Amino acid sequence: MPTPNGIIAANAQTTGEAWLTLLELDHATFSEPIRVTDNKVGVVSNGNAYIAWPFELKLPDDDAAERPVARLRIDNVGEFDVDGEKRTIVDIIRACVGAPTVAISIVLASDHDQVEAGPMDFTLRDVRAPDELVIEGDLYLEDVLNEPFPADSFVPSQYPGLF
Repeated sequence: MPTPNGIIAANAQTTGEAWLTLLELDHATFSEPIRVTDNKVGVVSNGNAYIAWPFELKLPDDDAAERPVARLRIDNVGEFDVDGEKRTIVDIIRACVGAPTVAISIVLASDHDQVEAGPMDFTLRDVRAPDELVIEGDLYLEDVLNEPFPADSFVPSQYPGLF
């Protein structure tokens, strides 16, 4: 939920406030998530350290006819310390069995602990490396609209109180 300061900054014609994107890449095999920010310096938000790391997000188009897909493009230059081992982001993602998750939050530069938007949870799929300097992938929201409803079958063996 946006704070009053966030609403004022968003609606102001000019503002000295900066918006920071916090990205958390996680997978069941990670001992802890990889946290990066698009800020020039690392930040601490709600007790979690986010490393300054170049990345770009392209939000999905507002088209009701298509499933919304965002695109993540992240630099593959440099290494992360994962379980005491230095690894590039492409090596980390290649080692994942199944799709990693990505959580995106937006905070103000003046208050890293107050989340203005998010966290928005995505699944990272269709990862590709157009060159050795960058990787990109598509971010999908969970497709809840195509889930069966009701999810359970109401049969006497599972729900005897209904019969």
